[in-house]
Amino acid sequence: PIVTKLTRLAIRLIRTISAIEALGAAIRTALLAIATILAVKLAMLASVFEEMFGRVRELAAKPAEGKGPLAALIRTYIATIADHPWVPLLMLREIVTGDSRARARFIERFASRVSSLLPSLVEAEIARGELRADLDPKLAVLSLLGMSLFPFLAHPLAGKVLGYELDPAFAERLLAHTTQLFFDGARPRAETT
Repeated sequence: PIVTKLTRLAIRLIRTISAIEALGAAIRTALLAIATILAVKLAMLASVFEEMFGRVRELAAKPAEGKGPLAALIRTYIATIADHPWVPLLMLREIVTGDSRARARFIERFASRVSSLLPSLVEAEIARGELRADLDPKLAVLSLLGMSLFPFLAHPLAGKVLGYELDPAFAERLLAHTTQLFFDGARPRAETT
């Protein structure tokens, strides 16, 4: 009879609704877990950048000695990344190409704070005659960041192809190479007549 069929249909519908509700609860739980993991990763990233920003502020406040604050910045930057080699890939995945809200927070909390500080280190060395007067301080900073960061970012591919590991010996080699390459290219040229 029709009542039996309707009863069976109603029972199937209730079971289906219950299954959908259970699936919805599982999805909510999974999304919450993902959000929590992302929040932890971003908090770890924020901690690393707070540490690095503190070091950069200290460098900018110190009078120039030896090779100057820019060389110390290169050392600090490479050492910090070498201590936290997961940072470049996390930044690429979560900040650069990921969530626009995370990118906006990163810009507000970190990038905007160093956007004038780093070029000012270059400008100070130009003013002291340590670097060429025709250098664009912002492009010089981009060059330094690229030379320092890219080997860590590209390691999953370039490390295999070029045969390097992200170990302390590599960090020291990269530091020496980057410092020499930058300063040899940015140093004032001897005038020829």
